[in-house]
Amino acid sequence: MAENQTLAVLQEILLKSRIKFVTGTEAEWTAANPVLLDGEYGLIRGSSPLKYKVGDGTKTWSALGWGNVTSLAQLTADATHRLVTDAEKTGWNEKADVFTFNYEGYLNPPTGGLNPQGQVAKNIVAAINANKKCVVVAQNVTVQEIEDSISGFVSITEVSASAVTGLIDTIRMASDDSGRTVFLATASITFKSDGTVTTAAVPYTGRIVMEDALPEYSTEKAPTVSGFAATYYLTRNGSRIGVPINIPLDQVLRGSSIKTVVTANSPYSGAKVGDKYIEFLFQNNNTPQYLPVQDLVDVYTGDDQYIQVTESNVIKLNYSVLSLKLAADLKKSYDNFYDPKGAGEAAAKAAIDEFKASTFVIQCTIPGMN
Repeated sequence: MAENQTLAVLQEILLKSRIKFVTGTEAEWTAANPVLLDGEYGLIRGSSPLKYKVGDGTKTWSALGWGNVTSLAQLTADATHRLVTDAEKTGWNEKADVFTFNYEGYLNPPTGGLNPQGQVAKNIVAAINANKKCVVVAQNVTVQEIEDSISGFVSITEVSASAVTGLIDTIRMASDDSGRTVFLATASITFKSDGTVTTAAVPYTGRIVMEDALPEYSTEKAPTVSGFAATYYLTRNGSRIGVPINIPLDQVLRGSSIKTVVTANSPYSGAKVGDKYIEFLFQNNNTPQYLPVQDLVDVYTGDDQYIQVTESNVIKLNYSVLSLKLAADLKKSYDNFYDPKGAGEAAAKAAIDEFKASTFVIQCTIPGMN
């Protein structure tokens, strides 16, 4: 019983301490999906009217229902929100039934010489589906001369009709007797606020594309310019245009060799006769590159008596001279520290006598021993 009371008090304390930290966006609550304490509120920050849930201590956030659900009777329409009845929706759907545009006026486009039967833009069918979207389809119907070149050519435009007013522009095609000239036209559809839909058409434009006048562009491989990997030209209708396109060589080492300087300051500045150097030849550059061997090694100097350095930078130890020097130094040291008169022994005896007379020495007589 006491434990239950303690738990209840603890829950109440936790509830009061958490009441300040229970706001968040709906996405944050959904992602965290916590279990709210019994009686704990979870508020949706920025919602209007305020949305919230109340915990029961066991269910997760997603399993809880919303508190104080607003009924339709409590809602008020404004400039951007409207309440629609089923009867109104049925009436709008009836007005937006399937219909067909009449393009009889386009049987003779305003361009001399155009095949009267060469219309691609006269068969346009539009329908508003259940999702309130208008789908406009234009397809080839009669032009036999360019049937193959535009086979399957279909223009589909889809816009939402919920915006009440909208505009669709679709491109149409037609051809002349040669089957090569392409003309363009557009059709527009406008959604009005009363639910009706009106259509309009724009006359064909002038001739804009001549297939037989289009130039043919290509590339042609030419003899390779010296110093490059390959050379190409851009051609128009078989004739070269512009400057050559040179493909550069890769930065690849194609050869190297070790050489000796014969002439001072040649082939590089600072070169000395007899110096070694490495000559590099690269794929994309006909000018050799030089690296003095002297730059790759350390230069040592000796005292020319005990340690000697040769011209090829080899270190040598003059052992015969060094051994005599070491023997002389060793004898000198021995002479300085050795006393043939015995001074060293006398000094040692005096030190022992001094130690024996020290107060730190404990003298005792052991019975039976002298």
